[in-house]
Amino acid sequence: MGSFSHERCVVFLDPDTGLEPEKSKGDEKHVLNREAQTFWRALPGGTVFAFYQHKPNRSNDPWIEPKRAQLEAAIGIAASEIGVASGIKIANDVVLFYAVKP
Repeated sequence: MGSFSHERCVVFLDPDTGLEPEKSKGDEKHVLNREAQTFWRALPGGTVFAFYQHKPNRSNDPWIEPKRAQLEAAIGIAASEIGVASGIKIANDVVLFYAVKP
């Protein structure tokens, strides 16, 4: 992680599906909460952290805010500091979360 510590950059985590499931063990398709935390802590200030999140269920249950709250807990920042980018007309089952490391 130290190889980019002196440069401004964007770190984009792009697992197959997003953060690990809250009720079961994640696998190689997910970024584990602790892995997201490791990346976040290693980033220098001013770095943009972007995170791909796919809808985690097939039901119509709300999923964006619960996943943002999970990311908030994983990296230790307020949910209000995590932005959400989406293109509902293109893909209503995908969002990008993003935050700038202070």
